[in-house]
Amino acid sequence: MDNSIFQSYYSKLLSSPYKFKSENRKLPTWAWISEKKLTVCPHFVGNLYPESSLRLMVVGRAVNGWDVDAESCTSLEAALNMVFRQEDRFEDVAKDKIVYIDSQTGKEKSYRYSNSRFWKLIRHILEQSGESENYHQRILWSNLYKVAPYTTGNPSWGLIKPQMQIYIDLLVKEIRLYKPSHILFITGMDYLNPWPNEPQFGETLGIGTRNQTKFFDSKFEVGEFEGSKIVVCERPENKSDEAIAQMARDILKLFA
Repeated sequence: MDNSIFQSYYSKLLSSPYKFKSENRKLPTWAWISEKKLTVCPHFVGNLYPESSLRLMVVGRAVNGWDVDAESCTSLEAALNMVFRQEDRFEDVAKDKIVYIDSQTGKEKSYRYSNSRFWKLIRHILEQSGESENYHQRILWSNLYKVAPYTTGNPSWGLIKPQMQIYIDLLVKEIRLYKPSHILFITGMDYLNPWPNEPQFGETLGIGTRNQTKFFDSKFEVGEFEGSKIVVCERPENKSDEAIAQMARDILKLFA
């Protein structure tokens, strides 16, 4: 990641003040990260992305529970440095199981990316495109909302809304810099366009409900932004492996 290109966006995000309902304090976002109330996750670019025939950008909602070096976030500058030090963490996706020390409890925990339906869908798409080897290194992975709760759950609208335009501008910057041929939003439309009469990802990228199509039990939206083909799909939670494989086939048909 080129820090100079993205530093101004993350500086705005991390300096933005926020007040939890359970707290009597309003603190900048970086301070809540240092207290392990919030977390932040940047985008990741696979080493093989530039040579991939698909040049796929995958966008999720947010990375809740993303464990970071919270203790190092003693200032805005330190928090920014922490964000840009995360590049090597993309390798974790390739591991069947990762073991780490929970920075909140100090206890050993584990996580299996191989069990994630989100990553199963991505893997099926790359496999069906003939790019199964090191599939995670062939994509650009980002999220709509870079700041999320430290423990679990998607960010609240109260956390997102004041920073919505920053999130939109940051995603557009990622698209224009890396020029993906295909963009897959595994988010559903409700997270792209959370409020009427407010800045929206869908409106900026030209994605609307008029383009809705349906294959089997999955709904999709399609669009195009500056030469990048876009598909928006529902999250594959509670779907069987076969349903996820079919979902991947449908997505590739829409990309064709």
